[in-house]
Amino acid sequence: MKVTIDEVPVYFPHPEIHPEQLRYMHYLKTVLDRKSHGILQMPKNKGKSSALISFITSYRLWKPENLQMKLIYCARNLEETENILSELKTIYQLQRHFLGDAANMLAIGFATRMNKLCINSTITEFSISDEFVDSKCLGCTASWIRELALHNTNINICSYFEKYQVDRPVLPPGVYTIEDLHELGEDEQNDFCPYFVAIDALRTANVVVICGYNYLLNPKYAGIISSKLMDESIVVLDDAEDILEVCKTSLSVAVSMHTLTSTSLFVKEMRLQLESFNANDPDRLRAEYDRLLQGLTRNGDDLPPSDVWRAHPALPADVLVQPMPEDIRSASNFLTALQHLIGYLKPMLSCEDVQDERSLLILVERLQPHLNLQSLRLFYERFHSLISTLKVKNPAHLHCSDARVLCDFATMLGIYAQSSEFRIRRGPRGMLEHAPDVLCQYALQICCDDPSLAMKVVLDRFQSVVITATTGTSDSLGRFPQILKFQPIVCRPVSSDDP
Repeated sequence: MKVTIDEVPVYFPHPEIHPEQLRYMHYLKTVLDRKSHGILQMPKNKGKSSALISFITSYRLWKPENLQMKLIYCARNLEETENILSELKTIYQLQRHFLGDAANMLAIGFATRMNKLCINSTITEFSISDEFVDSKCLGCTASWIRELALHNTNINICSYFEKYQVDRPVLPPGVYTIEDLHELGEDEQNDFCPYFVAIDALRTANVVVICGYNYLLNPKYAGIISSKLMDESIVVLDDAEDILEVCKTSLSVAVSMHTLTSTSLFVKEMRLQLESFNANDPDRLRAEYDRLLQGLTRNGDDLPPSDVWRAHPALPADVLVQPMPEDIRSASNFLTALQHLIGYLKPMLSCEDVQDERSLLILVERLQPHLNLQSLRLFYERFHSLISTLKVKNPAHLHCSDARVLCDFATMLGIYAQSSEFRIRRGPRGMLEHAPDVLCQYALQICCDDPSLAMKVVLDRFQSVVITATTGTSDSLGRFPQILKFQPIVCRPVSSDDP
C-alpha cells in the first residue's frame, strides 16, 4: 500500500499499518529532516523493521536531493539480515510498481566470509572463527601469494577469486540477500567470489544490510569497508539493546601465555625467512625499508581488497605521514622489538592472581627504553608489512594468527596509553569481561570502560544514526544518550498509548 506520512509518500509492504508504525515513521522523519540522530523503541511484533525500511527508502525517493543518501542497516544476526532483505524485496517491487525505473536501487547483504559469503570449501571447512576464515582467504588471494603461485604450482590459490579478478562482475539493480549472493557465486555460469563482489558493490549500493554491528563499531572490521561508505548515509543500529557491551568489546583485546609462546615461534620462523631473503632477494627488503621511511606502511584505499587485513585504523592523522620509527623500521629490528614485548609480558602472565590497573601508561613506561609509544601504536601496521614483504604463505597458521593478536594488543596499548577510559587486567579468563576463547587459564586484557569511544566515530561521521530497541523500559532507553555521550533529536518509546 501507499500512504503519506508528513508529506512523504511511503511504499509500505503490508495491507494494514499499525498506529505505532505511523508514529514511528513520524519520528523518523524528524531525525532525517534535521540530519541528526535518534533513539526509538517499539514493542515486539509491531512491525518496527517494516516501518524503518519502508520509510527510509521512501524518504530517499521523495526528493531528488535525497537520492544520494545511502542506508546502512545493521541487523543483529544473519537470520535478521536475511529477513530485512526479504522484506525490502517486497518494498522494492511496490516502489517499482508506482515509480518505474525511477525507483531503481541496488541493495545487498553483507557479512563475514564465514557467513556464507565464502564458497570455497577448502577455506570454510573446519573453520573455527571468522578470523581463521579471513586468514585462510588471505592465504590464497593476497597479491604476494598469487605472485608466488605463478612460479610454484604447489601453492593453492582460489579459483573463485581468480574468476572475480578476470570478470569483475557488476550487480544490476535489485535486492540481493546473502543467500542470493552465495547462489550467484556458485552458479556454473558465474563461479565468482561473492565476498569480493559484495565488497565492490558497497560503493554503489543504495542500501547495505550488514550482519552484526562490528563492521561499523569495531575498528578491526570497520577498516575493511569504511572507505566505501558515504558520509551522507543513514545508519540504523537495529535491536541494539546490547550496543553498550558491543562498543566496549570492540575496543578490548586479550592475550594469554599461549599467545606469547606461539608468537615466539613465529619470530623464529620469520628470522629464517629473513635470512633467506637477505641471501636471495635483498632488494625486496631494501624496498620495504625505503617505503616505510616515507610514511605509514599501508593505506586501505591503496591496497587491493584481497590484501586488506583486519587492523586498527584509529591512528592519529599526524602518524600517517611520519616515517616508521627506526627501532621497528627494518624487519630484523621489528622482530627484536616483538621479542622484547614477549619477554616483558611473560612474567606478568606467570603470576596467578588478579590485577587491575587503571592506566595503560604504567605498562608502557615499564616497556621503555626498548619500546616507545610511537613504535607500539604502529606494531600492527609493521606486522602487516612484514607478512607481505616476506611473502608468508600461510597467514592462517596458528603462530601467525597469534602474532597478529599480540601486535593488535601492542597497537591498542600505544593508541590508548594516555586515555583514562582504558585499563589493563590480569586474571582467569572467566573473570575478564571481553576475553576471547584463549587456550590458557590466565589472560592479560586491555579493557575499554567507555562505550562512547566506539560510537563516537559513527556519530561524528554519518549524517543520521538511528538506534532502535524492542525491549526494556523508557528509563533504560534514556541511559543511552548519557552513556554514549550524545544528544539525540528524538529519544522515546513508541506505543499505542501515545497521543
